[in-house]
Amino acid sequence: EIFDETLIPEGDGLKILAVWTSLESQMIRLISQPATEIKQPPQQLIYKAPFLPQKTAATPHAEDVHRYHLETIKDGTEQFDRIESTVSHLYRRPHPILDYQSYGQAFLAKLREEKEVESGSRILEVGGGMGSISTDIMAELKKEGTPIEYTIYDLSPSLIRSQQKMHRQKGVQACHILGNGEFLALKDESIDIALSNEVIADFNTPEVKTSEVQDYLFDHEIPMTKEFFNPYKDEDAQEYVRVNLGAFQLLKELMRVLKPGGLAVVTEFGYQDRLPFRASHLDHAEYSIQFSQMISVAAALGFNLYLTDAFDFLGFRSDVNLITAFSYQAAFRIMESLGVYLPNMAYTPEMLEDELGSYYNGFRGLQFVGVNKDPFKVVKFLVCQKPDSIPQDQA
Repeated sequence: EIFDETLIPEGDGLKILAVWTSLESQMIRLISQPATEIKQPPQQLIYKAPFLPQKTAATPHAEDVHRYHLETIKDGTEQFDRIESTVSHLYRRPHPILDYQSYGQAFLAKLREEKEVESGSRILEVGGGMGSISTDIMAELKKEGTPIEYTIYDLSPSLIRSQQKMHRQKGVQACHILGNGEFLALKDESIDIALSNEVIADFNTPEVKTSEVQDYLFDHEIPMTKEFFNPYKDEDAQEYVRVNLGAFQLLKELMRVLKPGGLAVVTEFGYQDRLPFRASHLDHAEYSIQFSQMISVAAALGFNLYLTDAFDFLGFRSDVNLITAFSYQAAFRIMESLGVYLPNMAYTPEMLEDELGSYYNGFRGLQFVGVNKDPFKVVKFLVCQKPDSIPQDQA
């Protein structure tokens, strides 16, 4: 009716509405039902502008990811609550969607289905975030009396401090190494289990002329199967492509440092049918992972492997209602105006009520919706096991 009355073509009108209702503009807000059917308007508007910090190229070291991690990141909580909220961060507390496990606890349970965590095992985490996964894994193993050595390789001094703070609070301890996870200063065959969770999008992803990719990877001693080049066979193939070189180098390093029979699980957002592209919502350069090429490199290195995703690997449930991103941001800004910090999590109504206490009853219009599998499905889990050593008499 609006388009008919204004003589605006429907396609153009929908584009205009998309801009006007966006989080960045917030010029208008659509209601969920006809105005004539609404008995009482919300007592408190659930939005305050601006919701999201502006992401611009002015961010220090936005293109130089190494310097960004070394110098720009100041605090783990701020980084993952306000700038880059990963799936693991949103589910860092025990949650009904994971049968009341945290992400880290669920990760450990699934690791154990792949490989036994024995007393004295050495576990490596490449990129430790703010420390929630390592804390939960070490705390669980400590509680059951399984001593292990846990090492975290991280490029950010600030994130290491956040990890250490969280570890102290839970009475656990890890060895921290400040360094680039693409090149591990670790001995050969020294690690039993390795994990890298939602990290490798930050790794080196150079732009290479498509016709020169094979020579480029050969110069960097990256092996691959012939299937590696399938994504370039499209008639509309680009002249230049991004190559997940850093992620390939990590796979190569993991094959070196894992003990025979060792396990590695590498997770990140990406696709099997799309070439690497830059994430547009962050304040620094991150690139998606081309997982068919990751499989090619891992297979050429000699790993036994399979590819799955966060939803299937960790066993996320689909019968839980979660707060929408719009409603969380609204609640965050309102609580901020009251001097209360609302952590960024995937709240259920019950979790949000527990978090807000008496404030919760003052809200109207918050939306909780059923689980959308897509955000979980786009986070891939590459599960790699290093073969056992070949007996000397068979070599």
